[in-house]
Amino acid sequence: LLYPALHGQESIGWSALQSALGILCGGGVLYLVVEAGKLMFGKRKVPLDAGTPIRIADQKVQVGDEEVTWEDLFFRDSDRITFRATTLKFGEHTFENAEAVISETTLIVNGQRYELAGLGPIEATSDLIVLPREAMGLGDVKLLAAIGAFLGWQATLFTVFTSSLLGGFVGLLLIVFRQTNWQGRIPYGPYLVVGAVLWIFFGHEIVGWYMNFLRG
Repeated sequence: LLYPALHGQESIGWSALQSALGILCGGGVLYLVVEAGKLMFGKRKVPLDAGTPIRIADQKVQVGDEEVTWEDLFFRDSDRITFRATTLKFGEHTFENAEAVISETTLIVNGQRYELAGLGPIEATSDLIVLPREAMGLGDVKLLAAIGAFLGWQATLFTVFTSSLLGGFVGLLLIVFRQTNWQGRIPYGPYLVVGAVLWIFFGHEIVGWYMNFLRG
């Protein structure tokens, strides 16, 4: 509104419209990616050696030597931890070959529901656990919506394309040099920022070169 030239406009009204389209395009595109990623990669199956200990306490899950906090597991009300426990103990309860389902606040064992609050530590053994996960955080959706608000819908498409290329390239380098693995997380926000900055200074030139390259 204060600087319509950011959207190539002279009118505040047209600039506001471009800004709204940028928000919808930026936030909408990445939100669809988040939802598609949840459908395809929303569950992480972790095969374990038979008898691997699982401990759940203080809003943490410890599987063998790996520990994961509640904040890294539960992003939605529908998120669940599931496993078939060879043995399962908590309080005065003991189970064998039990189906366990854990939400952010409850534990369900063979259909019986228990509130986690005041339940105490849960000790189990299993050979497989399924953990919830997100392909991408909603913070990235908000960031791209903000980029669209300031720079317009064309900038969001350019930013998604270039940030994906940059993030993928850096991710492969990290895997090659053993700094992460295929299951590792890479923060996407910095690449969105780099893509937006490239658009501000070189976007139209890059798009023009690319279109000429396709026609040539």
